[in-house]
This record gives sequence, structure tokens and C-alpha cells, in this order.
Amino acid sequence: DPRIAAVHGRVEARATPVDASDKPVPGGALNLFGVDPDTDPIRDAVTFKAGPWFESGDPYSIVLDENAASTLGVNVGDQVRLPQPEGTITLTVTGITRQIGF
Repeated sequence: DPRIAAVHGRVEARATPVDASDKPVPGGALNLFGVDPDTDPIRDAVTFKAGPWFESGDPYSIVLDENAASTLGVNVGDQVRLPQPEGTITLTVTGITRQIGF
């Protein structure tokens, strides 16, 4: 359709982080959006409170908004563990944005 200026694919999921003993973190359900920070226009739509975007292609980093970071009690450099079908993945928080909406 020529009326569409651009399309940017995002992977979307919902997950509840787990603690070191793989128990769900209370109130910690996250709406996850996989983005490519090099091409996704969201890069210009957010304001960071701390840290930067992760590098494109880095599968073990995460940027959180301030509400998620507060709920999980994490800061830049801390880790977030997410359950996966094949086990748990550990992601390092590279940045924290002001609250955003999609």
C-alpha cells in the first residue's frame, strides 16, 4: 500500500522475570518488545534516565522503562532473568527510559 511510509518489525511477548531460585518476581510481568536500535524509530521516541540502548545484535541486553525497573528493583548493570522453554535467560540492563507507551 503506497500510503504506508515505513514498517518496522518487532517481536512481542509477555514474560514474568524470575529470581535466582526461578520463582516468579511478584508484580514483575513485562511486555517485551524486541527492537533493532539501529533502525527502529523508537530510538528517537524515548528519553533515557540512565544508560544507553544496547548494541544491535546483542541478545543478552535489555532496556527497561522506569516503572519496570522500579518494580523489579534493578538499575543499569543489574541482571534480569526471564524464563524460556529451554531454561532461563539472563539479560543485563543497559538502559532505563522514562515511561513510554506503544
